[in-house]
Amino acid sequence: MFRLAYSDIRLLRIFHQVVIGRSFAAASTALGVSEAVVSRAMSDLEARTGMMLCQRGRGGFVLEADGEFVMKATQRLLSEMDLFSESIGTYRQGMAGELRLAITESTLSDRNNRISEYITRYKLRAPNVRIELSVLPPSGVQSHVLNGLAHIGFLPTHRRVVDLTYQELHEEKMSLYCSPGHPLFETDCSREDIFSAEVAAPDYLLNGQLGLHADTLRIVNSTNSIEGIAMLVMTGSYLGFLPDHFASKWLEQGQLRELLPEVFSYHIRFCAISRSDRKDSKLVHSFLRELG
Repeated sequence: MFRLAYSDIRLLRIFHQVVIGRSFAAASTALGVSEAVVSRAMSDLEARTGMMLCQRGRGGFVLEADGEFVMKATQRLLSEMDLFSESIGTYRQGMAGELRLAITESTLSDRNNRISEYITRYKLRAPNVRIELSVLPPSGVQSHVLNGLAHIGFLPTHRRVVDLTYQELHEEKMSLYCSPGHPLFETDCSREDIFSAEVAAPDYLLNGQLGLHADTLRIVNSTNSIEGIAMLVMTGSYLGFLPDHFASKWLEQGQLRELLPEVFSYHIRFCAISRSDRKDSKLVHSFLRELG
């Protein structure tokens, strides 16, 4: 069984630099040591792990499959070590202040939503930071971040804004639904039936952002939130796209029906957003590290 020793960390740092530079010479220059030291470190690491990590010679540098695995493990290790150092530094320096977060509404039912976990971990590292959390429609989340009212926002991303930095977290599935009272609720409907029906859509989306067939849908009503879409669908007068996790409880109760999911369902990416000119803020950068 391999047990990591303190001396192994030095070897792994050298290996990491070799892979980044794609050569012993580049690693030698970056680390300020001789190529002989780099070569010996690589041999020692291969002996320690019992793996052939790379090929080196006239043919150039080639990372072996075992080397790929060790590289990924090394990156995780070094990242965790950096986080540990940052945590100690933060604790000693007493990082304090206010971190303002904004999250789109109707996400609590999403099992992929780990915002609470991120906040918990962050508070353990920075107990003196006060968290302010706003729950808003997606358009409100974006405007809050752009206007500086929130440092970091969480929302499904339909289109990207140049002034914002995006960090993808997970995917969210959207499907087309109707409720009892709608003509399509109890019938075997076709695409043409759906194309002729009235659809309620968020006012922050363009038609082309509602799946592959968006341009042929009859969007006749709009609202600024997922809650609003659900309310309009529940009238029995409209079809509407809802996140599957949000609609599931009504689907189970027979209050919603999913229409042709193999045709009209689509996925969107749920992201963390921050202003590009604030990514070096200590509070913001430290929280964004938790999302990685």
